[in-house]
Amino acid sequence: MHKVFLTSAQLKEYLMMLTENDLLGYDSATRKFKTTQKGHRFLEIYNNMSGVMEEINKNSNLGT
Repeated sequence: MHKVFLTSAQLKEYLMMLTENDLLGYDSATRKFKTTQKGHRFLEIYNNMSGVMEEINKNSNLGT
């Protein structure tokens, strides 16, 4: 929370949104949030898209 400069209210809002969309799951026994299979897939796709966008930006900057 402190490393990313979020208030507790903001953190709760993000956690609620991520759990509602099945990207995070809460384990009440350990009292920890864990990334779901759907969440891992989302991160994989996001990272791939990010790499593609970096390539596009790099290539478009070569032409200027």
